[in-house]
Amino acid sequence: MLPEELHGYYFLEEDYEYVLVASLLHDYDPYQFKNKTSIGLHRFEGPKVEDTIKELLKIRIIDAYFSMNEIEFKNYFRHYQYPLLPPIDYVSTHPEFVKSNKPLQSLIIETLIWRTDYPFTKKTSAQRNYYALIDKISHLMGSSEKYILLSEVLSLADLSVTYMSSDPINAWYRVTSLYEELNLPRSEAISRTDQFFSEIMKIELFQELLNNHNFSGVFKQRWNLVYQFYHEGNPSTQIKRTIENAEISYSKINLLIGIQTGDILYHVALEHKDEYFIGISTNEDAVLNIKEKFARLNQQNVSCFWGDAKKLLPNLQSRSIDNILFILNNFRNYNNHNGEDSELLLLFKGVSKSLKSHGTFQILTNINKNSDKEKEIINIASTYGFHLLKSNYDHKIYFPQSYIPKEFFTIDSVSLLVFYLHIKSTTI
Repeated sequence: MLPEELHGYYFLEEDYEYVLVASLLHDYDPYQFKNKTSIGLHRFEGPKVEDTIKELLKIRIIDAYFSMNEIEFKNYFRHYQYPLLPPIDYVSTHPEFVKSNKPLQSLIIETLIWRTDYPFTKKTSAQRNYYALIDKISHLMGSSEKYILLSEVLSLADLSVTYMSSDPINAWYRVTSLYEELNLPRSEAISRTDQFFSEIMKIELFQELLNNHNFSGVFKQRWNLVYQFYHEGNPSTQIKRTIENAEISYSKINLLIGIQTGDILYHVALEHKDEYFIGISTNEDAVLNIKEKFARLNQQNVSCFWGDAKKLLPNLQSRSIDNILFILNNFRNYNNHNGEDSELLLLFKGVSKSLKSHGTFQILTNINKNSDKEKEIINIASTYGFHLLKSNYDHKIYFPQSYIPKEFFTIDSVSLLVFYLHIKSTTI
């Protein structure tokens, strides 16, 4: 990705060597498979730049590479067992063989590696170490702008090069495998990867590198294919287009969060044929089954998408949904390691952005009336400007009377909480 000339700087062989050595070493973290959870299980979190730098400084491999001749460097890697047995090559390192003085090249390589710590803008430790090394280089060489540029190019290469040498299917396999390794929800894989790509595409230097006349057209084409695959496959993109198309033919756009079998979604869509209904679920199999069911029934005013509503809602067009429906099963289907209320806070935050000023957020729940849990929900709602309707007669209610969701117990006391968003009007 590094061209011959960029921003007035001409790059020499040694500059390409810096980028190559840094790229080979930047993910070297022998501790990444040794992290343990509180109960003693091993946890893979991926390589950490901090651990990588710590190990590189310990074994002094960069110092050895830039200060030793070929024989010395080979000896640096040798493992000696017994005097009568031949040494084994490339199984050990000998930092004690390295001369005490640290080469300038080592500072440059460490600088480049620190810049690959993603997301760099949020890594205060990486920024602190990176800029400290930049200051050292500037002091020793009189200028550091060239190496700032090299580090930014390496950072962009680190983020994008895998997808430039791939195709959409292999890229999808890579992303989902990574999500499984890091124990992340697969339902977020497309939307978060699309956001990741979109952030890279906004960087002027990245666009400049891609459009450079010396940049490989094959790699550029592959990048664009993978980017379009994730952008078009992002549920946010699909829902936005669905809303735009539905607004032409339907009086209202409504959204149901957390569909299970699709029965209630199908029922409300059938009851209100002049309105459009969108279902969202984190259950991939359920979404596929519901889509097949709707296709067989030829239901035109309904669609279903796989994704997490908390992540999708903030990315939709503001004030684009008329009513949002949600089934809350005694907090059980909305708790995680962050706590119960944090999940609802995120949901109300997303709803507050996408809901129209005259719209409602209707929650069907088996939480007891006037209980502490209900009061907790009302308090969370008020955080984002929602008010509880005292009477439901002035607004259309979409959940059928006496309807009991399949995830509730038959003995549950079902109640409906209808919130409206109080948006303060501004006058000029």
